[in-house]
Amino acid sequence: MKTAITVLLLAGACLALPASATGTHVSRCDTGDGGAVYTDGSCRAIGGRPAPMSANLLRNLAREGAFDGDTNIRPTGTPARAGGPANLRVRHQLGDATCPRTPAELASRLRTSLGDGQVNRLASLYDWSGRSSRQATPIMQRLERLSEKPLIDGQYFGDSATGGTVQLVQGSEGAATVTEIAVNRRAGCLLLAL
Repeated sequence: MKTAITVLLLAGACLALPASATGTHVSRCDTGDGGAVYTDGSCRAIGGRPAPMSANLLRNLAREGAFDGDTNIRPTGTPARAGGPANLRVRHQLGDATCPRTPAELASRLRTSLGDGQVNRLASLYDWSGRSSRQATPIMQRLERLSEKPLIDGQYFGDSATGGTVQLVQGSEGAATVTEIAVNRRAGCLLLAL
């Protein structure tokens, strides 16, 4: 009961703040003792596991502006803000393949590769360096499962110079899953690392 009251107070506090004070994102994290914590950062950074929020809470947070920011990974049908990923015209090269150099470019690439079942698009964003064929098989299986789920929301946390974490909310509002994936910077590219 005490945990439930704490969770409700934290959620209420997040909603009561003006949009400018709430930051760019709110995450719900499960703690090891069965409680929940709400943060404006990555669950991984505070030792928690990402967990989906209720559809009501997500709608309220969206209405209050808690999901704004250049590092937001919105579904393809959601209009981008002025100056956001849709306005990026420059593509960078790593050998013959393009790669995302900024969190906004990574967000754009994730939007186009999640939910369409095209695992190869998602696999092109993975840091394959040092992986054997044996190691690649389970990674591809996990990427395939990720590529099949529609994107609800997502956020990039961390320093774009060194890497960070991508938090993805996928599925449907009633049955959402939350996944956090480490992001490495390699050869100037931001790449996923499961």
